[in-house]
Amino acid sequence: MALQELLIYLSSLAIIPAFVVGVLYYKYLSEPLRLVFIYICFSITVEIALWGTYLLGMRNHFVANLSIPIESMLLALTFYKVFQQQALKNIVIGIMVLILSIAVFSHLRNFENINQFSALGNSISNIFLVIIVFIYFFSILQSVDTPKISSNPMYWISSGILIYNAGTLFVFIMSSVIMFNKSLVFRNLWSIYYALLLVFRLFLVLGLWFSKTPKQLNQLSK
Repeated sequence: MALQELLIYLSSLAIIPAFVVGVLYYKYLSEPLRLVFIYICFSITVEIALWGTYLLGMRNHFVANLSIPIESMLLALTFYKVFQQQALKNIVIGIMVLILSIAVFSHLRNFENINQFSALGNSISNIFLVIIVFIYFFSILQSVDTPKISSNPMYWISSGILIYNAGTLFVFIMSSVIMFNKSLVFRNLWSIYYALLLVFRLFLVLGLWFSKTPKQLNQLSK
């Protein structure tokens, strides 16, 4: 089995332990973490759609084009619940509006090519999520009464979001070139993508695993 195929299978299966931990610990989940669990459930639906269309011999880039903005908005909404300062909440709302607007504009402009990977819209979603995570980490540094950070579920989830979105940004930007290039560069770049997806989903498992810590750890104090 080729490395890329192995990473595809592992990254797809990695969403299962995240779902299982979420189910087992659901009663411990704070409101932001329940949004993360909703994100995980949606990701499972996306995986089923991707594999279903693949097995039917259909191109499935349209699934990614439609799902990535929704996933990005779910994660952004999670931080909206985490932030206590209204100014930070407003920033998240503005980013969510931008993600939705750019996604709609991109899909309407290229509706006839909906089955081609939307590098622009997906890259911008990545950038906005990275910005939100940086704001979150900066807020942690500014909070004098932040509890032990390694026990904070949102620390692990935010770290996973940062690693995944910052890492895949390059892949998405280059997608317009590599999508039609079956060279070794193509395979290596998308192997990196699946490796980052695997790491991200393992970080989701860690985040939900620490959800039994006090719920105030999941939020920033005012």
